[in-house]
Amino acid sequence: MREEKYDISGMHCAACSASVERVTRKLPGVERSEVNLTTGIMTIAYDEKQCTQEQIIAKVEKAGFGAALHLDHPAPATVQDAQDAEAAALKRRKIELIAAAVFSAVLLYVSMGQMLPFGLPALPLPDLFSMHTHPMNFAVLQLILAVPVLYCGRNFFHGGFKSLFHVNPNMDSLVAIGSGCSFAYSLVMTFLISDDPSYVHNLYYESSAVVLTGSMSGTIEPDDFIITHKQSDYMVGDIVMYQTGGTPVTHRIISENEKGYRTKGDANNTDDGTDIPKEDVVGKVVLVIPKIGAAIRIVRTPIGMLGLFTAIILIAELPNLIGYIRRKDEKQEN
Repeated sequence: MREEKYDISGMHCAACSASVERVTRKLPGVERSEVNLTTGIMTIAYDEKQCTQEQIIAKVEKAGFGAALHLDHPAPATVQDAQDAEAAALKRRKIELIAAAVFSAVLLYVSMGQMLPFGLPALPLPDLFSMHTHPMNFAVLQLILAVPVLYCGRNFFHGGFKSLFHVNPNMDSLVAIGSGCSFAYSLVMTFLISDDPSYVHNLYYESSAVVLTGSMSGTIEPDDFIITHKQSDYMVGDIVMYQTGGTPVTHRIISENEKGYRTKGDANNTDDGTDIPKEDVVGKVVLVIPKIGAAIRIVRTPIGMLGLFTAIILIAELPNLIGYIRRKDEKQEN
């Protein structure tokens, strides 16, 4: 029996790690397969006469994730290259998140600002982009604003549909389906506006943008919203947030050595098992706002995301519903 460790990439939640465990345990000769979501490492024990490394990696990749043999003592150059790549990827994600948030905010202003409920006046918008006088311009402007958001969230489509095609859907699949359907439906409605301007009320570009932007935010510890402060050095006992495999983790420092910090969750019986390089520490936890994270966590679940997506559509359709009720009352009075 042979035991190996693999670095697994592309995991975002417990469902992802469970999927990797499930598919690898189905391989012939596999006795045990365990995935640590925090470290992004899979430990697998298998009979090398019945299973090979190539089969394990192929099985994980078919499930929509990445896999590579874990090196306990990688060369310094390899470690530095991996750290540089992770830092560059994190910087790119931050830039894309900011860009998506800006475009989403403008898109929400343009789309929802013209359809405020309860008789509230529409938010100021140039007549050139008015949904009443220039419905096509109104739709095209939303299309232009939505495209950059979809580009920033392209990883959701790549990973989500890949997992879906392999009959192993995850959180990314739900986000990709929800935002993709919103965008596709709105695109069809945009082409129909030239024949019937009333189709301008059936646009959901803001739904596709908001769903993606909300999903790009970082993972927060259950029930609490955490604010951190970057420092040059940290002490044993400090609660810090650090990045591992692109996933933020909040644990307490229990020791320090030349390699970095050893951390441990207060509720865990053992430490995290690996040393955290000092450059991977995002910052020390300086403020914890209770309960806000619970709402964020609910929204990030499939049911919560579906509920958010449904709520956005209902809000967008509310003016049409109010107008329908008013017209129905007027007909009854006449």
